[in-house]
Amino acid sequence: MPHPVHGGYYPGWRGREIAPISFATKDGRKVDAWPDYWQQLREFIDLAYDKHRLRTQITFFADAQLRPEKETRIEHMRKLLAELVPGREHKIILLEVANEAWQNGFPGDEGLADLREFAELLDSRTDIPVAITSNHDWPTLGGAAGFDQVYAGAAADIATWHFSRDRRSDEGWKPVYDCWQFGERPGFPPVSSNELIGPGASVNAEKEPNRLVMAAAFAYVAKLLMYVFHSEAGVFGKSRFEETPGSTGWAHPAAASG
Repeated sequence: MPHPVHGGYYPGWRGREIAPISFATKDGRKVDAWPDYWQQLREFIDLAYDKHRLRTQITFFADAQLRPEKETRIEHMRKLLAELVPGREHKIILLEVANEAWQNGFPGDEGLADLREFAELLDSRTDIPVAITSNHDWPTLGGAAGFDQVYAGAAADIATWHFSRDRRSDEGWKPVYDCWQFGERPGFPPVSSNELIGPGASVNAEKEPNRLVMAAAFAYVAKLLMYVFHSEAGVFGKSRFEETPGSTGWAHPAAASG
């Protein structure tokens, strides 16, 4: 799930910035653009699909506090569509406007309006499924208020939503069942459990294999469209996927025993 723009605001990315353009961080440190940024991203998408048969989700704005100009953001979206998408439509599972947008550069009502406008722009330019964001803690913590504001009547094919990471409730089982009310919501796009608690999640992590596998099973029983396993390897790349707690629980029994 690559984020085309990452780094500059959150200190955990210091020295790991992925930059299509040169910029200064919030503390004034200069970060140079990758000269081969677009080629690297093209090759990553090709490798994932051609070798491993994995389709890629692309999130346009993951850490966007340092790119506030609206026209600059629109131009970045247009360039990504032009540089990456042609000929790779079958390799990209969906396009998401922003990651947890309310805290990553799209605050308040103005940010919400921009998100919905950007979704319309994408929807008008590609047949790849479009998602907007997960504003799960805005305007209120948890619940469906943010979901309704983002996705009601929006130009979105999928709703990427981040469910609870509360391990204190019901002996840690709340993240497993938190998605139930989102399974079938008339007038809204189908939902992906897109960044659930997992071994690599921030705030709280879950490493119990039974809960990890049951979260996926519950999401599908609840009629969600997709489930994303939040592995440590997918965050900072400090470990291999095969080393992730619970990763062996996804294998077919015959494959696991063989």
